[in-house]
Amino acid sequence: MTSLSDIGLQIGVLVESIVSTYSGDTPHAAAMGCMTPDGFTLVIRPFTNTQTFRNLLDRRSLVVNITHDPSLFYRVVFGEPVEFEESRFVDAPVVKEAVAWVEAVSLESKPLSSERVEVLCQVKHVEARLARPLPYSRAEHALMESLIHYTRVKVFKQAGMQQEASKLVEKIKDYERLIRRVSTNPSHLAMVARVVEEIGKLGYDCRG
Repeated sequence: MTSLSDIGLQIGVLVESIVSTYSGDTPHAAAMGCMTPDGFTLVIRPFTNTQTFRNLLDRRSLVVNITHDPSLFYRVVFGEPVEFEESRFVDAPVVKEAVAWVEAVSLESKPLSSERVEVLCQVKHVEARLARPLPYSRAEHALMESLIHYTRVKVFKQAGMQQEASKLVEKIKDYERLIRRVSTNPSHLAMVARVVEEIGKLGYDCRG
């Protein structure tokens, strides 16, 4: 079986992934960090008010999908269409565009705060598709950070954590300016514009 290290998961290093689960019979995907503490198990830290956490309580199965494509994260974050296929060993779907994925089941969870838990997962299967390495792009890095911060701004606002939310909004402003400075790619510009627009709908001024 392919190992976690084979798909770039290093012990103690947090990576951004897309966690897919079933909500009833409907595939659900969410952007989420994951880490392996020992090279054999996985840890994720979902917020307790999310659909992913509720799905894990219901079925205990998940797939951690690995991708370096920010447009896939973008579609997941904003609920745009994503294609799925069946996994081999767990009751959770695989994101078709993932370059690699880990099929797992949750073993135990412990609270990190009143809003978040740490879930330890047993790996059942690791698989990778052939992928061509891409050169590093500051624009894509900034776009990823903007999307991650946006998901947290929503959670913090719902929890009444206005100071934390405002700090992330300021970071998103900085990333938007960076993206516009280093990229003229229409896709990059459209995606960060959408992030800024959605932040505005939450009541924050994110115009750089």
